[in-house]
Amino acid sequence: MKPENALENMKRLIEDGNLKDAFDIVRSLDEIGYCDPEYINAKAILLFAMGKPEDAVDTLFDGLSRNPEYADLYYNLGYIYFESEFFVESALCFAAFCRYAADSVQDKKEIIEEIESKMKQISKLYVVFDSFRSATSQDFILITEKPFGEDTAFMLFTFILRQWDNRIFYLAEHVEVNVEVSPELGDILTIIFENMEDKDGIHLIRPVMLRSEKYKFDTTPYIIQKITDEFSPRRHCDVICRSKVLGTIEDADTLEGTGNRFETVFAPTNHEVEDVLSHGLFGDFHHTLTKLYNVNISNNRTAPSLLMSIVIPTRNNAETLEHTLKTCLYDQGDDFEIVISDNSSPDNEDTLRLVQRLNDRRIKYYRPDRELLLKESFEFAYCKAEGEFIFSIGSDDAVLHRGLETLRNVLKHFPDEDVIIWDRLLYCWPGVSKSQEDQLVIPTCSYQADNVQIGYIDCDDSLQAVINLSVSMYTLPMFYINSGFRRNYIHKVIEKTGKFVDGDSQDIYMGLMNYAINDRLLYIQHPITIAGMSSHSAGIQTTKMLQSSDEEMEYQKKNRQFGTNYQRVYNTKVFPLRGFSDKWLLFNQYAKICQKRINPKFNLNRLNWILAYSSCVESLSATDPSFQERLHEYEVSSTALGDEEFKRWFKETYSENPNFKGATYLNPTEKQYKHGIQNGSLVLDTSLFGVQNVYDACELFYKLFRI
Repeated sequence: MKPENALENMKRLIEDGNLKDAFDIVRSLDEIGYCDPEYINAKAILLFAMGKPEDAVDTLFDGLSRNPEYADLYYNLGYIYFESEFFVESALCFAAFCRYAADSVQDKKEIIEEIESKMKQISKLYVVFDSFRSATSQDFILITEKPFGEDTAFMLFTFILRQWDNRIFYLAEHVEVNVEVSPELGDILTIIFENMEDKDGIHLIRPVMLRSEKYKFDTTPYIIQKITDEFSPRRHCDVICRSKVLGTIEDADTLEGTGNRFETVFAPTNHEVEDVLSHGLFGDFHHTLTKLYNVNISNNRTAPSLLMSIVIPTRNNAETLEHTLKTCLYDQGDDFEIVISDNSSPDNEDTLRLVQRLNDRRIKYYRPDRELLLKESFEFAYCKAEGEFIFSIGSDDAVLHRGLETLRNVLKHFPDEDVIIWDRLLYCWPGVSKSQEDQLVIPTCSYQADNVQIGYIDCDDSLQAVINLSVSMYTLPMFYINSGFRRNYIHKVIEKTGKFVDGDSQDIYMGLMNYAINDRLLYIQHPITIAGMSSHSAGIQTTKMLQSSDEEMEYQKKNRQFGTNYQRVYNTKVFPLRGFSDKWLLFNQYAKICQKRINPKFNLNRLNWILAYSSCVESLSATDPSFQERLHEYEVSSTALGDEEFKRWFKETYSENPNFKGATYLNPTEKQYKHGIQNGSLVLDTSLFGVQNVYDACELFYKLFRI
């Protein structure tokens, strides 16, 4: 039988599930050395169906070495990797398929669409895939701990990426050096790069690991920095490495903040997972933003086309968003825009239909290429904003009647202030919780429409008050609800910190970061916005998760892009990886900024550790099934301080105290707040005034204060 006919027969047998007879044909074709790429592809499919994925991969590798531009080989290799949960490898292979099949017949285009959908299901994997798909004449740093040529995955990367004229820097196994006194880092790097080898166009580098009796020092992060700054024309590199190496890069917070310049795109949660590859971006963060969101942030350096941008990230919240947008449209000016970042579920177009129905040219609607995490949704929306001054609100918040008018006047009279803070009200929507619903909190009764008080706050004094818990952390300049910034401030933040929006809680992180990079900030003692709390609020959902691990799992089920196991949490070492109170968010983000070393005033010695730990631990509840596990995590973290007295205090007070049960979370059936003046604020039950939503709350406030 001719090989071509045998191949067709083999494919029919595979389709019919007759794997044994199909494999008999494989033996006969292998005996005659038949190596047609279509046969190689069918053989790999058969081996995978027979439960031999490693043999299938080897077969496809062999086929690619003979047919490097045969698209289907890449597709099946990508499929095997994806099913085996080697996701970064799968993204590379699928990207190669898309590049070689882009001009093919219609059925290939349909497969490309299926691949894109598959990548988007694991949100940030799509970034990895798209980065590979567009990679031409770019710089890649591959980091393995094996000798050159012995790591199959990394040889695959070099094979594919070099076909597209990319430059490869290959960091192989370490050279270990025992030292008594550590030499200068600059001298070590000079020696490392003097010994860089050329392996058929691949730049082979061997990092140095310095060891002594007391410490070890890995030069890998600083090699990455030198490659990016001195060898990459764009000063930007894709980094592919194992999880253990990823931790080394992230923790490198010296030498001009090396770790600050690294953005983890895709990685396993567990640092100890050795076989899974991670992908990150290092260097100029403007290029990183472009890759993360398919935007060109460098355009923001041009003159703004509008005075103000109101940024509203939203997800499946069209019902409350409609009332929020009505408050933004109080103002009849044409010098502002409302930027909607619609991060709704793929099948949810309610927000789009709402924007179309309102039909106001000032509302700019954007839908990202993939589902975004909350932090990413804010960052994406900021990148789309075209105004000179930018601030964000949620999809259940509001802008007061004369809010934009007040901002116009302040921006005109204070043209050099990058960050501006203001007062905001609090409104609890009906249904948010029985204890708080219908509550409206107005910070003071002394507001006057024609008497706007403006002054400055000292960032260091304000920081101390926040970390001492003397004032609420929600007074921080969070760029959310209570503050905003001029567009050029984006570049200032990137220059100072290596990134823009960051942290595990972007609002708390940005509030602290603004204190870290400024000495004082302009403060408008006047209300401009209302912070709304509805049952859809991210803050409410977070609070429930902090109080109960069951609520956390339920939230992840409802919000798939938050539930992936491939989103790492930054480890500050002195606080648990996962926290369980809003106080944890505060102290964890403070510790993260301390580790960045961008301001000497941000240091861990400044914390009252007993206050910090007690405020976090006492929010735990014995009614939570994970109570003991969470308590143990705090105990383990407390040892990182190295203070024996503190550890003893923690054990006696909490972990070894059988009477400690934590907080008791009740499910109240009626309102718990009092009306009238409370601690200087005016508290109202808005249901007594017929208020049903945040727009009605704005109307009520306007009737009371004419603001």
